[in-house]
Amino acid sequence: GGLTVKDTVKVGEFAEAEKIRLRARCEVERALSPHKGGKRESVWILPACGVTAFPHDPERGPIQVDGEDIAYWKVLGAYAFQASTAGCPIVTLPIGLADDGMPVGVQVVGRAWCDEELLEVCSLLEAVATRSVPKPPHHAYSLPHDK
Repeated sequence: GGLTVKDTVKVGEFAEAEKIRLRARCEVERALSPHKGGKRESVWILPACGVTAFPHDPERGPIQVDGEDIAYWKVLGAYAFQASTAGCPIVTLPIGLADDGMPVGVQVVGRAWCDEELLEVCSLLEAVATRSVPKPPHHAYSLPHDK
């Protein structure tokens, strides 16, 4: 299992984990840095999740993926933790609808300390996506409001 509040981590284990985190950050920074021609990628646009949206289970039970039961947290977090652990800012946006009408999202990963650049790109993506993606009927703006 994972760590609980009463668990402890030895200093050496923490130091090793920090080295791994810093290596991951360097790899992401290298990938998003200028290349030989001076061009660089501003952001990465990646899947938000390994599956399309599904009805949420308050019990957080396993989720069927390709006929196999996978732990809830692995399905939802597998695509996001690497870049966020490396210290990179991430924004998740709805980008479309699957064939079954459920929303599909992307995560947009930016360079560390370049949050404003990331938000600019996300603003453009959101403007394009909202033109073609209808808000679901349960969206907050669709609900009746108290007056």
